[in-house]
Parts: sequence; structure tokens; C-alpha cells
Amino acid sequence: MLQGTRNTGKSIANRNSANPTAMLLASCLLLDHLKLHAYASMIRRAVISTVNETQLQTADLGGQGTTSEVLKSIRNTIQSTGPLTQDI
Repeated sequence: MLQGTRNTGKSIANRNSANPTAMLLASCLLLDHLKLHAYASMIRRAVISTVNETQLQTADLGGQGTTSEVLKSIRNTIQSTGPLTQDI
């Protein structure tokens, strides 16, 4: 059973400043559970690459990036990785 927390994120709602990495990494756990390991690994690598290599981070990590910018960078990294993305 999963239950979200209440009143989480109200201070950053509609500001394009939320950090999307936790949600994406949690999604990777679900993909692993479904035995879709290649997709989970592809997303994990893209998240880690964006945070570590491009230094594009949201304010909670000390960066200046917006949610949209971080997601766009992660998406671009995934799309550049090759054949697995043909099906997405």
C-alpha cells in the first residue's frame, strides 16, 4: 500500500522549482520490479549524468535549474542513448 504525504510541496507549487530526480529514481525501482532493467538503468544513468556531469540542479541542491530544465536535460540524455528509446 502506498500513501502520499499531505501538504508536501505547497511552498513550491507552480514555481517550476521542484526537484524531479526522486520521482524519476522511484520510477526506476518500479521498472526494476517489473523486470524492465534496461529502461530503469537508462533513466538512472540520465539522472546521474544530469546532476553530476552537467551540473544542472534545482535550488534544493544549490543550483539554478528549473524543474523543466532538469527534465529536458534528462530527456535529451535518454534520447541520445540509442535503440532502447526507439520504443518510448
